[in-house]
Amino acid sequence: MTGLRTTVNSFDLFDTLLARKCIDSQGIFVSIERAFGANGFAAARRAAEFRLAETRPAFDIHDIYDLLVDSGPLTRVDADRLLAAEIDAEFDNAVPVTENLRRVREGDLVVSDMYLPQDILRRLLQHVGLRSYVHIYVTNLGKHFGRVWPELASRWIIATHLGDNLHSDVEVPRRHGIPTVHYPGTQPSRAESLVAANGFPALARIMRSLRLRNPHDAGSPAHELWLHA
Repeated sequence: MTGLRTTVNSFDLFDTLLARKCIDSQGIFVSIERAFGANGFAAARRAAEFRLAETRPAFDIHDIYDLLVDSGPLTRVDADRLLAAEIDAEFDNAVPVTENLRRVREGDLVVSDMYLPQDILRRLLQHVGLRSYVHIYVTNLGKHFGRVWPELASRWIIATHLGDNLHSDVEVPRRHGIPTVHYPGTQPSRAESLVAANGFPALARIMRSLRLRNPHDAGSPAHELWLHA
């Protein structure tokens, strides 16, 4: 007899449980390029990731930097320095999405299409305040193409999946019979977009980070006061 499946909720990770101060991964690469004076790094780093995505069924951040060495842009010494800097930058940029972290329960599932290894993702979640133990399932494009959901559904009864991406987190799991909830909250608000458009992008990013940290229950007077402030 096979083991009984337990019921869990599933969560996307980036832009659902945590966000980046710099908005997206490209901001990480650009900040490293500037900090180290590594001209062309951001574009080369992105291109290497895309190349692996087209040719390899599975890869992680170490494979990306190995390709940067093998194809010429970086020496091994520089690659090791920049890889460490990228991981440090992820922690420096990590912002808790407090309202979603509060929804996570012991034994829930976190599913991420990501090049960072599981141990780093777990440390990032702990860094932004998650104290419950969760199962972390990492693939490269398994969510995007839907390959992960049959396997996960064979191990757990997924009550609902919450995520920000309309394709990977909403449309695709629904095709596999999994109820989904779309979370758009990490996108810049109207006020944040207005501030950025008027020449204050750094201030807009600070506003967004503070909004996402709102510790109060949604809909409560304290929650609304935090947002207005």
